[in-house]
Amino acid sequence: MRINIIISFGGIPTNIHYNLNSEGFRNREHNINKSNQTYRILILANSFTFGQGMRDIKQVYPSLLEKYLNENSQKYKYEIINFGVPNITQFVKLIC
Repeated sequence: MRINIIISFGGIPTNIHYNLNSEGFRNREHNINKSNQTYRILILANSFTFGQGMRDIKQVYPSLLEKYLNENSQKYKYEIINFGVPNITQFVKLIC
């Protein structure tokens, strides 16, 4: 799925296309089943985690964390699931 979000940095609108998985998150597809040697880490946070303003998903910190963990582990595999949502901070303030 591909969405288009118009965002503003310093008052300058920027038009960026984001690719989302079938669940609507900025992440690759994940199989429900996993091996016993795979650990999943879910990150639910704001637009920084989503990678708002960044075109390449590989440069967003959850992707970098996953790469780092997997490169430095010989026994386990790690899957970082990015549940970053732009403007979630304002949403949480509204419901609290």
